Amino acid sequence: MREVRKKQKNFYKFLKSLVIFSVVFIFIYIGAQPYVKSFNETLAVAVNYACDILVIINLVVIFLYYSKYGKVESFLKDIENELEDAGYYINSRDKESIEQRCVTISNDLEKNGYKMNKLVEVKDFSFDTRAIKGNNYFYIVNIEKVDKNDILAYLDEMIYDLTSNLFRRKGNGVLCFITDTACDDAIEISKMITPLGRKGQMKIALAIDETDTGNVYFQGREENKNKTQIANFVMNCEMPVKDKFIHKEKLPYQKELEKKAEKFTLKDFNNGNFYIH
Repeated sequence: MREVRKKQKNFYKFLKSLVIFSVVFIFIYIGAQPYVKSFNETLAVAVNYACDILVIINLVVIFLYYSKYGKVESFLKDIENELEDAGYYINSRDKESIEQRCVTISNDLEKNGYKMNKLVEVKDFSFDTRAIKGNNYFYIVNIEKVDKNDILAYLDEMIYDLTSNLFRRKGNGVLCFITDTACDDAIEISKMITPLGRKGQMKIALAIDETDTGNVYFQGREENKNKTQIANFVMNCEMPVKDKFIHKEKLPYQKELEKKAEKFTLKDFNNGNFYIH
């Protein structure tokens, strides 16, 4: 992944330099055009052609850059945030039972203008709370012990509910699991961000609120609306999260993910053959 980023950075530097040079050259020529034309009309025509060629070259290079790196940029950024994020966060809320924590979070959501639905059935799955405010969506699942399969199953049903039942195509979603115990394989995907749509118009972030330990597992690096919802309603704090609520030491799985990320290639990504989880 670092090699891909290095090539992207060099390509971007070249693109930026080319654009700056072209803009400066064209503006200087616009000011100097009458003098050049009076000095030598043939030279003026040649410089005009040079300006046209510069514009075409810029368009071609910009097209090449975005066709190569446009789709992968968001994907790589999410991976980098996951790898560089703190291991986990510490809830500012007092210890509560799973059921009481759900009530506490739901009350805060309602006070902030979210439209609330309790015990929402989606196919064979039940969400304890569904809260919606504009293009912000917050789903809560109460579960004594959560593992990776639980998360992926509920995530699929949340996506189905949003896209097929509610006909939503953009927005910021949170799928929050309130649990006594989070299994290791659940923690390993807790920082995963799921983009939907060709341009990622909808994104869903995960949060695991482990009430027994007070740990909250989610991707908190770099502020956005998904992460702000988690900080505000799960942790009852502001974004960015203060240092006293951050366990900065990375978890073992993040180091393993970093090794896997090093195998990333654009070819595998474009062919749909690269998965970080």
